[in-house]
Amino acid sequence: MFWVGLLGVQTLRLRILSVRRSCCASFLVRSELHRCSAAIQVPIGLEDDFKGLVDLVQLKAYYFHGSNGENVVVEEVPADMEALVEEKRHELIENVAPLDDKLAKAFNLKKPISPTDLKEAVRRATITRRFIPVFMGCAFKYKGLQLLLDGVLHYFPCPNVASNYAFDQSKNGEKVPDSKILNPLSS
Repeated sequence: MFWVGLLGVQTLRLRILSVRRSCCASFLVRSELHRCSAAIQVPIGLEDDFKGLVDLVQLKAYYFHGSNGENVVVEEVPADMEALVEEKRHELIENVAPLDDKLAKAFNLKKPISPTDLKEAVRRATITRRFIPVFMGCAFKYKGLQLLLDGVLHYFPCPNVASNYAFDQSKNGEKVPDSKILNPLSS
């Protein structure tokens, strides 16, 4: 079973979506959740042939070795995947650029976009709740879980910095801060 991790910022909770095919993940997020999303990774092999992941931001290949995929080996992108990786990275940039002014400017001027610039743009778009990064992996032996957890660290805000709120329907949709939601008796 192949899983896809969706980083949902709205309540700072990690959402896991199980899909049979990785190509469906971004489409499902866009169509079912009505959110802008794109894959952050591309799998190296599928199903029984799953060997690792290519990070579209860093442009590195990650292979998982060991009984539970605990030994992560970082290499260059395989030569036979370079065209696919370039296409998917371009798709990622196209989805994030309209949501981030700095990235949009570089993209429109056709400047090369560094991994650092793309990582920061994805983080800004995720924190503003306008983009959902899609992570992939294999449920068998936890392969890819390390990169999913790294994604939480890279793209999520620190919980004590983030502001969560709800809308009080009894008060015409007024915003209610997180502290009132968790403890309604507080001042």
